[in-house]
Amino acid sequence: MDENNIEKEKIEVYDAQLDGLKDSIKNLKKLKKRKDKILELERQKDDILKRMEKRHK
Repeated sequence: MDENNIEKEKIEVYDAQLDGLKDSIKNLKKLKKRKDKILELERQKDDILKRMEKRHK
């Protein structure tokens, strides 16, 4: 292999790794949105349970 082919292969590997990182970031953002939604639903559930407890006292 000559120097140009080696450099080209290095760039291709770098690009593939970069694409993988971009996909990972997208997935993390999706997971964060889901987590935020779950936390909001848990807060709502806790509020409802507290209201129910107050009514039964």
